[in-house]
Amino acid sequence: MSKLFAIIRREFIERVRTKAFLIGTMMGPILFFGIGQMGRMMMGKPTTVQNIAILDGSTRQVGSRLVDSLSREDLRVGETTLRRYRFLHIPVAADRIVAVRDSLLPDVDRRDAKDNRVEGALTGILIVSDSGLAAGRLTYLGSNVSSLGDIGHLERSLETSMLRERVLAFGLSDSAASVVTARVDLTTAKVTKGTLTGEGSEAAFMFSYILVILLFVAMMPTGVQVMAAVVEEKSNRILEVLVSSVKPFDLMLGKVLGVGSASILQIAIWGMSASLLGRLGGGGAAAAMQAGGEGGGGAAMHMPNIPPSLILVVIIYFSLGFLFFTTAYAAVGAMCNTVQETQQVAFPVTIMIMAGYLGSFVAIARPETLLAKVMTYLPFTAPFIVPTRWSNAPLPLPELLGSIGVCLLGVLGMVWLAARIYRVGILSYGKKPSLKDIWVWVRHA
Repeated sequence: MSKLFAIIRREFIERVRTKAFLIGTMMGPILFFGIGQMGRMMMGKPTTVQNIAILDGSTRQVGSRLVDSLSREDLRVGETTLRRYRFLHIPVAADRIVAVRDSLLPDVDRRDAKDNRVEGALTGILIVSDSGLAAGRLTYLGSNVSSLGDIGHLERSLETSMLRERVLAFGLSDSAASVVTARVDLTTAKVTKGTLTGEGSEAAFMFSYILVILLFVAMMPTGVQVMAAVVEEKSNRILEVLVSSVKPFDLMLGKVLGVGSASILQIAIWGMSASLLGRLGGGGAAAAMQAGGEGGGGAAMHMPNIPPSLILVVIIYFSLGFLFFTTAYAAVGAMCNTVQETQQVAFPVTIMIMAGYLGSFVAIARPETLLAKVMTYLPFTAPFIVPTRWSNAPLPLPELLGSIGVCLLGVLGMVWLAARIYRVGILSYGKKPSLKDIWVWVRHA
């Protein structure tokens, strides 16, 4: 046992002291924070008033009523409240729309000699025509079409206004049309086993999604590191010295736990740092999703309270999945002589991880489907499926215990298989072993 702990300590310290570990640990939170802020900038609210020209070619002059409706939209910039839109209403004959549009295009996103946007320049041109109104399709030409937040908000606002126009066309009064077309906000709350948990549907989905990403990031890179470490020491002939004083099984298990501990430490630092940076930066991706829903009826999203039962389930299945996949990658490393060879041999293991990762999205969307239930009992998919299903609703106790039992058998089987391959493979050099060779190793190890 002392030799096993010595191997674990050696593998852990050897990786924590490397420059790659330190750089990766520092850059990880910065990268996550940057991605979150990028999404926030794409989905967030604009910081300046948008000047939009409405070319109104409709016979009922719908554009003037669109101006009245959309001009009420507010925009908060810090403590200041501004009008979100400033409109230039231009009535135009239907056959003159293209000509007038072309004359206005040079003023859209107009820049000065220093390439700075000119104050008062148009942000875009909205074209309203009878054919577009009949088809429910308006045309917008603007400099901000790549901003998902801007276009999403404008589209939702126009949808409400156009619905109001259609109601008015049936002869209802203006006040009645305003009541009929009033936006409805749906507030959701999660109920589990007859108990109101206080979690929204968006929050439950976000938590499940983040959980899947963390499991994937933890398992696959860690397994690849274990595999690369075995190949490196095998090529340097270090293993020949180590096996003279340590059992191959202890050597494999120590390498798995040592490298895995370093990876888990790095992921824990990433998680804490990303959480801190996210709070300092206003919520990161979650805030971006909330900002994208503002003004469009989206409910503010918050992260749900994590019940202790879910934490316990995550720990159990993370441990089972970690042991299953890292021992499999250790066996792959023992089979190969170079890192290039591992890319082909490790393909089945990678497929198993991807099956669990992609299958977890099925469990998030439809946790009670037959496919989700079947994957609950597969050792290579259960570490992804069960925590995501549990985050939606706790599994029945017999189903949970059955899944854990199957996963334990799968881990024991993988450890037994990997140990027998590892015992012979670490001392085998030359050509890549065939399936027949591996079968011989398993039988006679």
